[in-house]
Amino acid sequence: MALTMAGDGMSRAEHARESTANFNARDFAAAGKNFADNMRFHAPGLGVDVEGRDMVLDRISAFVQQADAHYELEDVIEHGPFVVAFTRSTGTLDGQRMAWDLCQIYRYEGEEVVEAWALRGGPPQSATS
Repeated sequence: MALTMAGDGMSRAEHARESTANFNARDFAAAGKNFADNMRFHAPGLGVDVEGRDMVLDRISAFVQQADAHYELEDVIEHGPFVVAFTRSTGTLDGQRMAWDLCQIYRYEGEEVVEAWALRGGPPQSATS
């Protein structure tokens, strides 16, 4: 399947990589530049289900900053309107440095992300072991 190119010449997979780098740099506006105004975000393991670009960015940025989270993108797959990113994450949870795997799914309409899911691959584990 061919990659879908955005107006800036980047594929959706490249946008996912760039967005991850921007979250790590704490540039949240740049990280969410392709989020639709009415985007929906679901993180069932955290009980998060929000709608609206600003609400999504507020919720994600609050977690990233509070946990001092860092994301290492391991693989990205693009298929039709979906981009699936597999990420190794670290952050401070309940005072301990922890690590967890994420599967992030982005659903696009045109050049905008209209819905996203963040699914943990199990409970966070100690990052010091």
